[in-house]
Amino acid sequence: MQMQSIKFIGVIIYITFIWLSPCQAQEQYVVRITAESCAYTDKPETINILTGFILKDKGIITALHGVCGCKTITAEDASGRGLGRMSITSVDLENDVALLSPQSTIDLSSGFEFSSEIPSKIGGKDVTMIGYGHGVKKPKTTTIAKVRNPPLLWLKDCIKNEHVRGLKERKSPDIGTEVLDVEMSIAPGCSGAPVLLNGKVVGIANGGLEEGATSYCWAIPVKSITLSSKSSQEPEYSELARKNPTSTLFISDVKNSEKKFVLKTTYQDLDEEVNCTKSECLGIKNIQSVEIVSFTSGKRVLSNGKEEYSYFYSEDPQYFGRLKFGKWTNPQCEAKGLKVGVSQGRGWHLLGASTCGTGSGDGIADVIKVKVKISYLTLE
Repeated sequence: MQMQSIKFIGVIIYITFIWLSPCQAQEQYVVRITAESCAYTDKPETINILTGFILKDKGIITALHGVCGCKTITAEDASGRGLGRMSITSVDLENDVALLSPQSTIDLSSGFEFSSEIPSKIGGKDVTMIGYGHGVKKPKTTTIAKVRNPPLLWLKDCIKNEHVRGLKERKSPDIGTEVLDVEMSIAPGCSGAPVLLNGKVVGIANGGLEEGATSYCWAIPVKSITLSSKSSQEPEYSELARKNPTSTLFISDVKNSEKKFVLKTTYQDLDEEVNCTKSECLGIKNIQSVEIVSFTSGKRVLSNGKEEYSYFYSEDPQYFGRLKFGKWTNPQCEAKGLKVGVSQGRGWHLLGASTCGTGSGDGIADVIKVKVKISYLTLE
C-alpha cells in the first residue's frame, strides 16, 4: 500500500512537471522593459513600462513606441533579475517594432523563434500571449485567445476616427499596415508581448481600444517585419522620437506621478451559474486574482414523498479545493435509476459531497452561492 502511494505521488509530480514546464520555459524569454528620459517630454517622473521578448540569436524585440527616443532603457527577466541597460539597434518604423541589444552580456543562444505560418491562414486558431499588463512584476499568460476570421485587417479599420489623424502624423505604425485581428485583451504594458502559435511567435502585441478591455486588439504579424539599422532611418527616427505617444498613440503604457494603477479588492457573491475567473467579471476589469472565501450549499431530502431543501454554509478552506464549476452529474444515483432527490446540471458544485440514498437525497453537492474576494487594478 505504501509503495502504491509513493508511485501515485510520483506520477502526480511527473504530470505537474510536464504540465508546467512549457509555460515556465516560455516565460523565461519574456522581459519587462522600463524606458525613461524620453525625448518627447521633460518630466523626469515619466516612465514607460512595456513587454519584450528574446529573439533567439538576435536580441530583444519590443514595441518601438514605448522606447523611441528614450535615453535609459533597462530590462529584467521573469524572475526579477536585472538584465542591464539596452540600446536600440534596429527598427521597423512602419510596423512600430524595435530590436534592443543588451549593453552587457546575456545569453541569446536560446529564445523564441519567428513562426513560418502564413498570417492569412491562421484565422480562427488559438494563440497565447505573455506580457506585463499594467506593469505588473510577473508576466501573465493569456491562453483564452484566438485570431479572428478574417485574420488580417488594415490598421485604419481597427481604430476610432478620432485616432486616425494622430496616427497619420506619427506614421508608426502606419495606418495602412496589415495587422492581426486578435480576440484578447492587450492591456497597457503588454505592448511588445509575443503572440504565440504552437510555441513560435506569429505576432507582436501592439494595441487595442479602451486599454484592451474590449478585446478589440491587434498585433503586428512577424511576416511583415523588416528591421533596418536605426542610423539608416534618420531623420525619420529622430522626428518620431520627439512625438509624444500618449497624445497620438493611445496604446502606450505611460506611468507618472499623476496617473498610476493601484491594487484594490472587493467581495462579491456569485450565484450558481456565474464563474468569476475571466479577465472581466461582474463589470470589474483588470482582475489579478479571484479567491473563494465562503459558499452555501443546498441539500435536497425526501420527506413524506416531497422534496425539501436544507442549507449548509461554510468558510472552511478545506472545502474550497473541491468547489468546481461546470456540468456535473451523480453517477451513483444514475446507477440506481433514482430521479427524485438527484441534483445535477450546470454551475457550482462540491465534488465528493453527493450521496444517493432513497431518504438522504443528494447530499450537499448543489452549491447555490459562492462568495469571492476579487483583487483588481484601477487608476488612482
